[in-house]
Amino acid sequence: MLVKDFLKEIDILAPFSLALDWDNSGLQVGDPESEVKKVALALDPTDRNIQAAVDQKAELLITHHPLIFKPMKNISAGNPLTGPLIKAIKGSLAVISAHTNWDCLGVPLALAETLELTPSGPLEQVPEKLLKLTVFVPADKAEILKQALHLAGAGRLGDYTDCSFEIEGFGQFRPGPDSSPYAGDPGLLAKTGEIRLEMVLPEYLAPCLAGVIKSVHPYEEPAFDFIEIKRPGPGLGLLGEWPSPKEALSFCAQKLDLHPLRWAGPDPGAITKVALLPGSGGGYLTMAQKMGARMLITGEMNYHQALLAADTGFCVLSAGHYETEKPGLLKLGRHLEKITGRLGAAVEYMYLNDQSPWQTRA
Repeated sequence: MLVKDFLKEIDILAPFSLALDWDNSGLQVGDPESEVKKVALALDPTDRNIQAAVDQKAELLITHHPLIFKPMKNISAGNPLTGPLIKAIKGSLAVISAHTNWDCLGVPLALAETLELTPSGPLEQVPEKLLKLTVFVPADKAEILKQALHLAGAGRLGDYTDCSFEIEGFGQFRPGPDSSPYAGDPGLLAKTGEIRLEMVLPEYLAPCLAGVIKSVHPYEEPAFDFIEIKRPGPGLGLLGEWPSPKEALSFCAQKLDLHPLRWAGPDPGAITKVALLPGSGGGYLTMAQKMGARMLITGEMNYHQALLAADTGFCVLSAGHYETEKPGLLKLGRHLEKITGRLGAAVEYMYLNDQSPWQTRA
């Protein structure tokens, strides 16, 4: 398989169009056409993890958090923020990050599975940013163009691929004197049967698909446009329920191996309904309350969010950024292993031994 194949499969699992505006999910560095025989996975693209992937001769590292997150003024080996990037390039290591797009689908679900919770819906709806492509093509070339666009990634709706709409009509045009028209004659008004093709696509694919149209379409000047559309996405976080009341704090401590246990607000005792937002979710305290949860489980919260939890009498469990997101990375890896196995691709997977940077002392 190639790097671009992994990008495509991750995009099917968790469309990159779901990523939030401030995020940078997708290919961070590397050649999309390079071959991949060994994949390393880690939550973070740290210098240590990139070195481990290079040492183990992996061609691809898949992470949750992006390697390139904020604008860089320079790229220097001595800069701890850009040194890992240089190390990846020197080691011919491609890096793909699935961050907030996977946060919208896999990460909270994986945490819910770890905590034996039954999901009942997202905490916050996030619109999926898509484009709709409309292109007009002669009827005898419509199928060829449609297949080329689908092959390039257009026309996917959830678990469905090769989706499109088409309608017959007539196109009118007058070729210029120096033109070489596919139909009609220079200087004369022409009318020909055409198919109007429509399909959706993630925004980042637009330049690629424009190139496909220009290379496959028989017209010198093909007529096409992209229109921005938004539709409800799966959302951030989730609400979950236990079938019978559980002593929430002690149960979570056991399942997530939390030592020490850190929370704000009152001990909720035995409850059934909780809210989950892995990572930095302390800001969702009020929303969790409004949704009827008795406790919010997140990775981390700041001091003022903890004060608000105490003031409002609502429990927020700060279970650790690493601890709440690691199950999601493992879930992504298992999905990819099944996909490559089903495709018959000889790909080896390795999970790097990364860990939380926080240390505790008894």
